[in-house]
Order: sequence, then C-alpha cells, then structure tokens
Amino acid sequence: LGIRLEQKTLVLVNECTGWTEVGSLFLKADRRKGGAGRLLSQSRYMLIGAEPELFNENVLAELRGVFTPDGACPFWDHVAHKFFPMDFDEADRMTGSTDKQFILDLAPRHPIYIDLLPEPARAVIGKVHPQGVPAMALLESEGFRPNGLVDIFDAGPTVACGRDNIRTVRDARRLTVAVSPEVEAELPALISTDSVSSFRAVRQRAHIEGDTATLNAETADALRVRPGDTVRVKA
Repeated sequence: LGIRLEQKTLVLVNECTGWTEVGSLFLKADRRKGGAGRLLSQSRYMLIGAEPELFNENVLAELRGVFTPDGACPFWDHVAHKFFPMDFDEADRMTGSTDKQFILDLAPRHPIYIDLLPEPARAVIGKVHPQGVPAMALLESEGFRPNGLVDIFDAGPTVACGRDNIRTVRDARRLTVAVSPEVEAELPALISTDSVSSFRAVRQRAHIEGDTATLNAETADALRVRPGDTVRVKA
C-alpha cells in the first residue's frame, strides 16, 4: 500500500535507577523575590560540586505536570487512575514514602499507544505545570534537557544532565578565604563551603584575585569560615 505510520507509545521504564535527583523547591509567595529561588536552586549544585563523588554521574529532575485550575490532573484522570485505584494525592504520597514497588505491581505491562488516548491526556504529555515554568527555565540554564521520560502519574517531563556538565558544578572554583572589612566587587557571587557535612551557601560580594576570595566578616561568619579555609565560588 505504500503506507508508513509511526506510532508513539508510553512504556514503563526504570533506566534512571541510582541517578541523583534534585527535588522540588517550595518558597512562600512573599519570599520569591530578590533571587531566593535561584539561590536555593544553585545551592543544590554547589553541594554536588563540593563532593561530587557522593553523587551519581547522571542527575535528573522531575517537573510537575499539568493540572486544571480546579486541581484536576488530565493525565491521571484519563490514564493513570485506570491502573492505580486510589486518588492522586495518595499515589503521590506513596511514591515519596515507600520503595515504589506498588508502581511496578500496578503499572501497565504493555505499551500504551498515545494516539488512542483522549485528547485532554495527549495534550499534557511532557508539558510543565504553569507554576513550574520558572523552575524549568532555571534547570535549562544549568544545562538540563528533556530526556524523553515523563511521570507515570501526571505525565510531567523529566530533565537530565551529566553531573560534571551542570553549569554551576562546572564553573565554580575552589578558592582560599581572606577576610577584609570592605570588599570591592561589582556583582555578588554564589559562595559555598567545600564539604557536604558543613554545607552553607550565600550570595554575597567577593573580591576574587588569583586563587583567593576576599570576603567581608559578615559573609565569613554566615559561611562559618576563617582565613585560609577553602570555599567554592561561582561569579
């Protein structure tokens, strides 16, 4: 007949087992100004960069899928709920508090053809909740890209990046601390301690010269570092 069709399907996979996942961040609306969200987001990568050997070489993030204004989840209602006899919140709670074996036990074992799904479900596959768009932008600025995987419950996208290719991990430098009453610097830098066990991070001004980062006393106190200690700095 000379007809060729390519059908997209949804298939259950667990290829990200063992990967490091950066989780969601929650900020009150009145705290989202002034760069707090970016500081929290980048602090995670400064933590990874402090002792990268503690983290998998692949890093992923899952973004919330699309919900309607009244709180309904089209993909859950039309697809996932058929396999998981519980409400969405219960399934979400179990995902975070169990070993997720229930997903393997209940999830479909055969491919699901996307073209056979209702339009409301098809339309949201791989799409980000509007409130998650800023988070997606921050992840993309760090080098994360969609990897073709979506969440089994809300069909939100998964993005991934090699640990050592994350922009903040890659660009931050290890520098020796000096302390001065006044610090001349045009822009604030992201500064963190150099170990996971005592991790702290701030965004403050630092004068960088050679392998030395000069901080003021307030910044040094916030990080709990002294002259001669090592910090990581991303200008």
